[in-house]
Amino acid sequence: MTGLGEKLRDEHARPAVVILAGTFLYTLWHVYGRPRFYTDHLSESISFTGNPVVDAGIYWAAMNLLLIVILLWMMKGIFGDTLANYGLCKGNVRFGISRLVFATPILVGIGYLVAQQDAFQEYYPINPGVREAASTGLFLMHVAVLSTYYLAWEILFRGFIQHGVKPQLGLAAAIAVQTLASTLAHADRPGPELIGSFFAGVGWGVMVSRAGSIWTVVLQHWILGIALSYFICFG
Repeated sequence: MTGLGEKLRDEHARPAVVILAGTFLYTLWHVYGRPRFYTDHLSESISFTGNPVVDAGIYWAAMNLLLIVILLWMMKGIFGDTLANYGLCKGNVRFGISRLVFATPILVGIGYLVAQQDAFQEYYPINPGVREAASTGLFLMHVAVLSTYYLAWEILFRGFIQHGVKPQLGLAAAIAVQTLASTLAHADRPGPELIGSFFAGVGWGVMVSRAGSIWTVVLQHWILGIALSYFICFG
């Protein structure tokens, strides 16, 4: 095991390990970590509260948190790095806040516009029971669960992958790699979102580099997701 750990820590092997591990973890998360998987395969045998919408949300949040724990364990336990090396630090707070303030109305506007399209209404919210229930309480639960989802997403793509390959490949190639990964991760989404995810991958990758942390991008992604879900559920 020690020998394997040393091989995984080897700086020359790091980009391959990060890309392969990131791909494998995303695949498992995509297949087994969504509320639809719980609803379709587990809801009849496993119940947390008796409310299927809440139960699907709890399951989804648990899978998001599990992915986060695995990624943190790889950063610290496997690679022996500090979390700051993956953007999990305070960074340039002034830069991050200014970009968040500037981006928020734009993101809310995008959420409103795309929520009018049939393709987005068919796909979102990711926990479909939230829309069917049309409940403010359930929507607030959904907002909380979304925070774990976008945190896991950004730690994986802009944290683990981008920062994990940057020392060997350089910043430009690291942003390109995570943009490729995060864009392909949108392959099952509506067409405009798939196209937009390419530009988001580049833009948010640069922003993470400038900010020195992933937090402003986590919040921007979360706000976009909340706006889209809100306008679909109540708009």
